[in-house]
Amino acid sequence: MKNILIGIFSALVLPAIYFLWQFSADHRVNSELIDELKQEGLVQLDGCNLSISREVEGEIDAPISLTRIITKVDLRNYDLKEFGIRPTAQAIILRVNRLPLRERTLEQVAKINDLSGLRAEQSPLDSENIRKILEAENGSLFYRVMAEVVSTDSGEQQLVAHEDAPDFYEFATAVEELPSPISFRSTTTFAPGGPSADTLLTGEIIPLPFLEFAVASNDKAKELAEAFGAYAKRNHCQILNR
Repeated sequence: MKNILIGIFSALVLPAIYFLWQFSADHRVNSELIDELKQEGLVQLDGCNLSISREVEGEIDAPISLTRIITKVDLRNYDLKEFGIRPTAQAIILRVNRLPLRERTLEQVAKINDLSGLRAEQSPLDSENIRKILEAENGSLFYRVMAEVVSTDSGEQQLVAHEDAPDFYEFATAVEELPSPISFRSTTTFAPGGPSADTLLTGEIIPLPFLEFAVASNDKAKELAEAFGAYAKRNHCQILNR
């Protein structure tokens, strides 16, 4: 009877030990990637879904009071085995390239493209045109609204929102609220008064963006690449990789 009890106890304890070890390893890998990305903004990870949000306040009396950048990506759409590293005058850039297009990837882009047609005068792009744009070397699809620089009677220059800015704000808001998995980057700027359709000055939505991260050195770039690779492997985000 004693041996039976020991056997039952062992059968119960071993899965518990494995679960605790797995939880600890998952937490460590998650924390490493979040730590490497924290300078980019508020980072959230949920399986293969990465979200980074950042708000930058403008200077007092500046025409742009707030810049908001929201990036949400499905890591399964990206090559997390090979990375590009290039130096610039200000920093070292780690680039994460997209994987070849898959149907599930195009479906994510289509969700964004369909929203653009709700308020645009022209019809949304068809799937074949989207594919051609994204399959071109460094090809990017974007939706954008710009402000106009005008001179006042006093000779000063000021930014005036485009007439389509309120509609673009609704479009950007709808895109940002799309459930994961989804891949896009939204960049919006606002005049004083808080983010709203009435204060939007400029906006840009890029579906399936290339990912670029500025770091201080080549070593930091390699550390970030390794953190991405470890996280992708741990969370099975390389399932679509070649």
